[in-house]
Amino acid sequence: MNQHDAHYLTLITSPASLSRKELAGLLHSEAGMDARTIEMRLGRTPPCILGLYDPRQCLAATRTILNQGGDAFSCSMDDISSLGPTHKIRDFELKQDGIHVTLWRAGVEIINPDDLHILIRAKLSEQKTTSPSTAIDAPHWIVSGNRRHTGISSAQLGAGFGLGGAYGLALSVYRMQGMSDYANEKTMKTSDKLDLHLKDGRVFQIDGDKFGFGILGEQRGLSDNENIDKMCELLAHLAPEAIVDPYFSLWKPPARHQQLRLPGMKINNEEPAFAFYSRWAALMYRHVSGS
Repeated sequence: MNQHDAHYLTLITSPASLSRKELAGLLHSEAGMDARTIEMRLGRTPPCILGLYDPRQCLAATRTILNQGGDAFSCSMDDISSLGPTHKIRDFELKQDGIHVTLWRAGVEIINPDDLHILIRAKLSEQKTTSPSTAIDAPHWIVSGNRRHTGISSAQLGAGFGLGGAYGLALSVYRMQGMSDYANEKTMKTSDKLDLHLKDGRVFQIDGDKFGFGILGEQRGLSDNENIDKMCELLAHLAPEAIVDPYFSLWKPPARHQQLRLPGMKINNEEPAFAFYSRWAALMYRHVSGS
């Protein structure tokens, strides 16, 4: 099975009526998956990628999970790369006929706010040092005091969690992760990104390293982190039905993610893990919303 044949099996929600061991047993009998390996991977907090499998195994596994009341989907590297290149935004203007974005090396595009579908907010770190005594093992947990907050479920997605109307809640999760980083004495060189997924599948990006934030006027802050948040708030206001995802920092990259190839990746200096995540998440949200 080569990389183009393999599919990433994603668990969105686990069947509530089954234990992890019971579900692993079903996936072994129905999809031919190794019971011990899949049971271990089912311990991750969904939504999560369970691994690379043959497409027929993924089809059998998703049917099994759906039949038991959970939710899952699968996609290939080709599905992810089919969303195409990242169009980097140089400047941003609001006009009567829509959002005018000036692109690096590609002229001007006009985006109808109603076409904004998914906003992926991320802070990428190039270096970090974590105190061993406070390191958090599970990448999907956010720790706040003695409470632990898990990832999203398809039920929450269906009810609007992470949508524009609940942006404050989504952003608070993102900021809590930032405070957890500070508490764990992490030091890092960061880069703030905001991916804009349109309903037609195109991907635009506001990159804090390459964007002037002039559109914010007097509201412009002192840091890229603050200004990217304000741009996300602005876009969520313009497109209240758009899905907002701030969960990249809680996600564990799967095998072979670095093999993603997109036009202009090297010129754009793109981080493969985030480029992969942004497109995988978009496919997941489209699966959940049926779009």
